[in-house]
Amino acid sequence: MRVEIMLGLVLLLTCTPMHGQSRDVRGIVVDSATSAPLPGARVTITHEADSTMSGAIVDRRGRFVVRGVRDGSGVINVRYIGYATFTDTINVLRAGASVDTIRLVQSQITTPDIFVTARALRVLQRGDTTEYNAGAFNVDSNANADQLVRQLPGVTMTKGSVKAQGETVDNILVDGQPFFGNDVTATLLNLPAGIVDKVEIYDTKSEEAKFTNTEEASTTKTMNIVTKEDKRFGYFGQILAGYGDQDRYHGYGTMNHFDSLTRVTVLALSNNINEQNFSFEDIMRGVETGSTVSDGYIVMDDNSALSAFTRPERDGIVRTNAVGANVSTRFGGTSQASLNYVAHDGRLDAASSTARSYFAAGEETQSFRQVDTSTSTGQDHKIIANLRYDIDTATRITVQPNITWDMSRSDARFDGATSVGGALSNATATQQSSESSRFALKSDVNVIHRFAKPSRSITLRIRGNTSATDGTSTLLATSLRGEGIGTSDTTDQRGTLNGTATSIAPSLSYNEPIGERLRLTLAVDGSTSSSRSDRNTLIDLDGTKTYSTTDTLLSNVFRQSTRTIGGTSTLSWSDSTIQISAGLRYQSLNLNGESVFPFVSKTSTSFSNALPNASITFLAMQDANLNITYAAETQTPTIQQMQNVVNNSNPMVLSVGDPTLEQTLTHTVSASYSSSLTDLNGYAYLFANAGYTTNPIATSTVIAARDTVADGIPLLQGAQLTRPINLDEAFDAGIVGYVGVALDSIPLHLSADFGLNANRSPSLINAVSNTTVSTSLQASGSVSYYRDQEHVVSGMVRIDHSTFSNELRTDLNTSFTTLQIIAGVTWMFWKNIIIRADVENRRNNGLSAGFGQNIVLLNIALSKKLFADDRGEFTISVRDALNQNESINRVVQAGFAEDRQLMQLRRVAMATFTYRFRAFGESMVP
Repeated sequence: MRVEIMLGLVLLLTCTPMHGQSRDVRGIVVDSATSAPLPGARVTITHEADSTMSGAIVDRRGRFVVRGVRDGSGVINVRYIGYATFTDTINVLRAGASVDTIRLVQSQITTPDIFVTARALRVLQRGDTTEYNAGAFNVDSNANADQLVRQLPGVTMTKGSVKAQGETVDNILVDGQPFFGNDVTATLLNLPAGIVDKVEIYDTKSEEAKFTNTEEASTTKTMNIVTKEDKRFGYFGQILAGYGDQDRYHGYGTMNHFDSLTRVTVLALSNNINEQNFSFEDIMRGVETGSTVSDGYIVMDDNSALSAFTRPERDGIVRTNAVGANVSTRFGGTSQASLNYVAHDGRLDAASSTARSYFAAGEETQSFRQVDTSTSTGQDHKIIANLRYDIDTATRITVQPNITWDMSRSDARFDGATSVGGALSNATATQQSSESSRFALKSDVNVIHRFAKPSRSITLRIRGNTSATDGTSTLLATSLRGEGIGTSDTTDQRGTLNGTATSIAPSLSYNEPIGERLRLTLAVDGSTSSSRSDRNTLIDLDGTKTYSTTDTLLSNVFRQSTRTIGGTSTLSWSDSTIQISAGLRYQSLNLNGESVFPFVSKTSTSFSNALPNASITFLAMQDANLNITYAAETQTPTIQQMQNVVNNSNPMVLSVGDPTLEQTLTHTVSASYSSSLTDLNGYAYLFANAGYTTNPIATSTVIAARDTVADGIPLLQGAQLTRPINLDEAFDAGIVGYVGVALDSIPLHLSADFGLNANRSPSLINAVSNTTVSTSLQASGSVSYYRDQEHVVSGMVRIDHSTFSNELRTDLNTSFTTLQIIAGVTWMFWKNIIIRADVENRRNNGLSAGFGQNIVLLNIALSKKLFADDRGEFTISVRDALNQNESINRVVQAGFAEDRQLMQLRRVAMATFTYRFRAFGESMVP
């Protein structure tokens, strides 16, 4: 087993041998007939004098580097399954740094009595690409690709998000082409695992870099599903219907058609069992709990991401109805077009209980408890298109429009009470409702031209978007306060919110090669944006319910505009072993904020920044890859943070914006290392990052010890008011690691992973500085026995530990620990009858009184496979058989720590029938 000591990794990799008796030998391995590279071929060089051996694996470009080969005569040997072994003698001293291209000839073995067998490696690291061999994983023949991806070492898939090597996968391709736009989850949940040959994970190039065949430092993690050649023509899909107790139901259908030019997918979904996306995910789904730390506001998703077919999963009881379609086609050779449409209609019933402790200085502890219920309904429509047209062999234009329209309604009630030193200080009962609608249009246009000189190119890009939001709200709140809770206050109001935003951002970049390996990139860009938010709140002063009086404290019309101009220069150098880039960006930004109601005020701020960046990637490490990056970035405050208007949806927890906010600057350094452990059929990675932020947008909190007025805003005793504010500095750092191996002789799969994060952030509480430090540690180990896809036993132990400390109230420093022990089994015991079961014991330590400390989840299903090729399946399942499902979160913010328990769907028994249809081949009869 090859083991690198991580702490000395960079030094070892960047230093060449100092003695003159060994050298690195480079070469290329290709198919003799097609000249296509043969990635994964094994190259060894044996020194004849002492039989010492050095080796390497061929990367996806067909290249290899055998390191540390001693001078003198040697034997080079190249093996690749399906090809005749290549053997030759070389004189390393005379051959120098390279050998001639090695051309392998395919084997001509025809006799049925001879078989060539080899262990199927699960993972190969080929330069910057991690490649998984789908055939080396045991997956049910009728499973979708998500069940395959869940088994891939170093890849996790939870709540609609896929992470690889510690980073989120933002882009997914099928055979190098989009399948559902950039929707990772929808692709995996609607692609059969049986048609997958390989899964590749790498940092993708931009459209410009791919078209011009230039290298670049990329930031987009991409997963490419490579299908089997005989499965690229045909149709496949499934129909599912299920019904259970409590009138629970689930229906789902999908139809996909592939041919050489066109892919078509149609989807439909309806259920009330919390299946919120286009999939019938594993019935054995655990409910996650954890600890999160934030020093700012809760930011709501505006549904503007390119993912059209999936939605952020929400806690509660969810009913979903949805339809969708995807069409993609190629024409005129390399040109292509795709169109995605999806419509959702849903309802969410949610409930939660919250216990909060404040960090205000003082002898008496202030706490807050709240119970709330809500019902939300919504509909949305999304259209995403992508057109790539090659005007000629040198010029390409891409157009990517994105249209979203949605509307929603919410009705909520919550009851809260504040205690000071254990004595009840106030109580609040609130009812609120809201309705909103939003329309958004985004578009991205690129024109790329490459010149006759290789790597010389020019790109014009224009990004634009516009959006409009309209909403109404009502709020009725009663607050009781004072000794014996004897004083009452009532808030009765109606509100409207109208907002618009537009922006346009053109850029022009030019690539110029300087010699064979060096490239200069020059770019200029600019942007202009404007937004307007009009909040108007009317109150009922005389009890007539006419709502004719404007509350100027809760109303505001605010405009924000930004103008940016910048320039970037980048030098990139690359060869077959290393890729280095360094650049500097200068940008000038002007930020204007204007309040036009209820009073007129203006603020204008200009910023100028020189933002460096650099990266280095080692490409020719044997079975491994190392990347180190540095970048400086700025963040501009949003209109919501700058609008000086009070949000009193909870009269005891108020918030207001600050029009004087300034820009922040963050420096980030990150490093990632990944390696396939070929001797153990395994894989390992390590990812670390650290960030330092100056002038961060933090939080100033006022916690009222008695009835008072803060910044002109009246506060009841025990109420709090938060406002964004720029403070000195913040720091965060993290490291995650993974190692997994397969013991095929048993067969067992073993894995372990860990993650460590630390955050230091400033805040103000009652005008007193309070630095908070939070840490979190996650570690887990798992073991799985795979006899075959119908006989699997697995177990996992996971521990999550979080700590939080603050300067003001050290007596409230807290820690939270969750221990999870999970065991699962899939076993076919008689005539295609399969039992699937998993049990999880979750123990929480450090929660507030009244929150679940020990939870046991049991899921069980009994299935019978039916029809030829197991196309049908009938299942009886019980999810959360012990009726203990709970979702509990520890949340820490600048001024408080809280525990929150959210309502979850509990025990559900259901009978489900699934039928899958698949046919592949160029000539088919459905």
